[in-house]
Amino acid sequence: MSKELTRQERLDVEIKKSLDARTKEFKEKINKLTYEKIKQALVPSKEPLKGYPHNEEVTISMDESVNEALKAGKGKGLADIDYVGDKKLTQKIEKMFKIKIKQTGNTTADVTGEKKDILNFLQKHYYYDNLDVMELHPEIVEDKDLEEFGTPGMSAADKANLRRRIAAKRKK
Repeated sequence: MSKELTRQERLDVEIKKSLDARTKEFKEKINKLTYEKIKQALVPSKEPLKGYPHNEEVTISMDESVNEALKAGKGKGLADIDYVGDKKLTQKIEKMFKIKIKQTGNTTADVTGEKKDILNFLQKHYYYDNLDVMELHPEIVEDKDLEEFGTPGMSAADKANLRRRIAAKRKK
C-alpha cells in the first residue's frame, strides 16, 4: 500500500506540474493578447479617418493684431460692465486689479480706477480680446489704437460702422 501511495503521490505531482505549465502558458497567452490590444489602441492606424484629410499640409496663420498689445489711455477711467459678485469676491478683485467696483444694479457695475488697471481687469478677468475692449469700452483705450481699429478681414463699411458706434459711446 505504501507503493500505491507513492505512486498516487507521483501522479499528483505530475498532474500538478502539468497544470502549472498549462496555467503558465495560459497566462502568457492572455498577457500577449492584452499587449496586442493595448498596442492597437495606442498606435495610430495607418488608414486615415473617414472625412479627414490624410498627410496633407496644414497652414495656420494668425492675425497680427491679436499679438499686438493694446495700450490704455492715461489717467482715471470708468467702465460699465455686467457683473454679478458678492462682497467677498468684489473685495478680492478690487485688491488684485487695483480698481473699485460699484454695483449699479443686480447684474451691472461701474468699474473705476486707472485706465491701465481697468484694461488689465477686462482682459485678464473677463477674457476680453482687443476687439471687445475697443468696441465695448473705447474710453479706456489710447486714441491711436482706435484709429487703427478693425481687423484685416473687415470691410471698410464694417470699420466705419464700428467707428461710429465708438464715437457715439464716447459722447455719452
